[in-house]
Amino acid sequence: MNNKTGNYAEHASVWDWAGNDRSEEFEFWYRMSLRYGDKVLSAMAALGEAGAYLVERGIEVTALDYTQQMIDEGRCRFGHLANLHFVQGDVRDFALGERFDFAFIGTTDLNHLLTTADVSLALQALRQHLKAGGGLALELWYPAEKSWSTPRRRFTSLKSDAALQVWKEGTTQYNSLTKRITISQQVFKQQGGDHIGQFTHEFELQLYSRSEMLRILLANNFELVAEYGDYSFSRWSKGSGKWILEARLRSQV
Repeated sequence: MNNKTGNYAEHASVWDWAGNDRSEEFEFWYRMSLRYGDKVLSAMAALGEAGAYLVERGIEVTALDYTQQMIDEGRCRFGHLANLHFVQGDVRDFALGERFDFAFIGTTDLNHLLTTADVSLALQALRQHLKAGGGLALELWYPAEKSWSTPRRRFTSLKSDAALQVWKEGTTQYNSLTKRITISQQVFKQQGGDHIGQFTHEFELQLYSRSEMLRILLANNFELVAEYGDYSFSRWSKGSGKWILEARLRSQV
C-alpha cells in the first residue's frame, strides 16, 4: 500500500494519543449516513472510533482496516457494541459478502494509496459492497500549488493522564510537483516519569487533483453529489479547510 508504511501496529494502542474532540467530525458522518440508510461501511477505519459513534446513534457499522493490531485494539475498546463489526482487510481487495447503504473513508486516509491505480481498485471494491443508489464519501487532502515543509516540532497530548504520557516529534514535507507528502515522526511514551519506549512512524501521502478524483469516480460508476469544505456541510472552494467528496452509485455494473 505504501513504500513507507508507518508503524501502525505499534501505534494502535496509543492511536488516540492527541486527545482531540472529534465529535463534530463523527456527527458529520452520522448526518451523512442518514441520507442513505442505517447500514454503513467505515473503510480504513483504524480503531473504529467514528463507527462506534454511529453505532451509539443507532447505525449498524462494519469497520474495515488493514492493520490487525488496529482491529484488535478496536475490538478491545468497542467490542461491547453489538452493531459494530470489525474486519481486517485491504480496502483495495476485500469481500464481505454483503452490501451497504453508505460507505466512507475519513481523515484523508485514502491519500495513503499512492497511485491512481490503487485508488481505482479501492473504489471498485467499495462499489461492489454498495447497494444501487448507495452513498460514498471521501475526505481528502487538497493539493497545494506550492511546496512547503515544517521544521521538527513537538506535539503534546490534550489529555491529562498521570499514568501514561504520549507525545510526538516530527517533520512534514510537501512536494507540489509530485503532490506527495512525507511525514517522519518519533512517538514517545513515558509512564510515571520514566521513559518506557519510543518508535518511528514514517509514511507518505499522495494527493490527487480534483480532475483525477472526478475521473476515477466516474470510471467506477459514481456520480458526484456535492463537495464540502468543512464538517458543517459548507460548500467547498479552493482554500477551504477540508475537501470532502460525496458521491452516489448509479447502478451495479
